[in-house]
Amino acid sequence: MKPEWNKKYATIAMYSFLTVAALILFLSLIVYRESVLEWIGSFLSVLRPVIYGVVIAYLLAPMDRFIYRALKRSLDKSKRKLPQKLLRVISIISSYIVFVVMIAGFLFLVVPQIGKSLEEISSKLPEYYNTVSSFVLSLDIPWLNIPQNAQEFEKYLGHVYDLAKGVVPQLYSFLEGLVTEVMNFVIGILISIYVLWGRVHFKKRCVKLMHSVFENDTVKKVTAFGNRANRIFSGFISGKILDSVIVGIIAFIVMTILGLPYATLISVIVGVTNVIPVFGPFIGAIPSSVIILLVEPEKTLWFIIMIIALQQLDGNVIGPKILGETTGLPAFWVVFSLIVFGGFFGVLGMLVAVPLCALAYNGIKDFSEKRLENKGMPTETDAY
Repeated sequence: MKPEWNKKYATIAMYSFLTVAALILFLSLIVYRESVLEWIGSFLSVLRPVIYGVVIAYLLAPMDRFIYRALKRSLDKSKRKLPQKLLRVISIISSYIVFVVMIAGFLFLVVPQIGKSLEEISSKLPEYYNTVSSFVLSLDIPWLNIPQNAQEFEKYLGHVYDLAKGVVPQLYSFLEGLVTEVMNFVIGILISIYVLWGRVHFKKRCVKLMHSVFENDTVKKVTAFGNRANRIFSGFISGKILDSVIVGIIAFIVMTILGLPYATLISVIVGVTNVIPVFGPFIGAIPSSVIILLVEPEKTLWFIIMIIALQQLDGNVIGPKILGETTGLPAFWVVFSLIVFGGFFGVLGMLVAVPLCALAYNGIKDFSEKRLENKGMPTETDAY
C-alpha cells in the first residue's frame, strides 16, 4: 500500500528540522567559537586574493557606472554610436586609470614624506626625550620622578638589545607576510577586472536561478533586500572614504597654519582612522598627540583642541552632508555595533559594523511596520 503524503505534516517536519539544525549550529558556534573563528580565518586567508578583487571591484563599480553613463550621454548628444561592449571597456579602463593614479599619487607624494618623518623621529628620539623631560620638570610636580637626560634614560633601556634580538624573527615574519599581502593585492586587482566586467551578468544569473527555484514574490523581496544592502554599503563606504579624505586635508591645512610638526604624517593618521565611526578620531589622536608631545610638547594642547574642533565639524557638518541618511541608524546602535563587531573581528569588524547593523535595523523596522499595517495599527513610534 502506497503511503499518503501529507503536505501539512511534511511542512511542519521540515520547519522543525531546520529549527533544530539552526539551534545546534548556534550552540556549536558558542561552544567552539575559537576553533570556528580559526577555521574561518584560515579559509579567508586562502580566499584573500578573491576578497581583494571583490572589494576593489565593489569600490570601483560606482566610478565605472558614472563614466559609462557620462560617455553614453555624450554620445547620445552627438548622435554617435559605439558598441555597448566597447563603452564598457572604455569605462572600466578609465576607472582603473583613476584608481592607479590615486594610488601612485599617494605613494609618490605622501609616502616619502611619511618615511622621512618616521626616520627623523627615530633619529632624534633622545633629543625629543630631553625636550619632554624638560617640559615636564618645568611643571614642578613634586611626586613625579623621571630621568634628567637621555643618558640616564638609556639606563632604563638596557634590555633593548636583547629585546631586539628576539624581535628579528618576528620582523622577518612580518616582512614575509607583507610580501604575501602585496602579491595577494596584485592578484586581487587582476581578479577585480573580471568581477567588474561580469558583475551585471552575474546578477542576472542569480536572479534567473532564484526565479527557477522560488516564487516571483519571493524573488522580488530578495532582490529588493539586495538592492537596499548595496545602497547602504556602497553609500556608507564611498561616503566615509570621501569624508575621511576631506578630514585629512583639513587637518593638514590647519596643522600647517598652526605650525604643528609632521603635518603630513599626522594628517594621514587622522584621515585613515576617521574611517572608523565614532572611535576613529580618538584612535588617531592618541599616537598623533604622542608624536607632537615628543617634538614640541607646548603645542600638544593646540593639536588636541584642533582634533576636538575637527571632530565636531565632521560629526555635525561634513559627515551628515556627505553621508546624509545613508544608514538611518540611531546613535546607540552605532556605538553598540562598533563595540560588538570590533570585539569579535577587530578593526575590520568596526569598518563594516555600521552598515551591517543598519541593514538589520531597517529590515526589522520594515517587517514590524508591515505587520502593524496588516493589523490596522499606526506605524509611528510616537503613537505607542
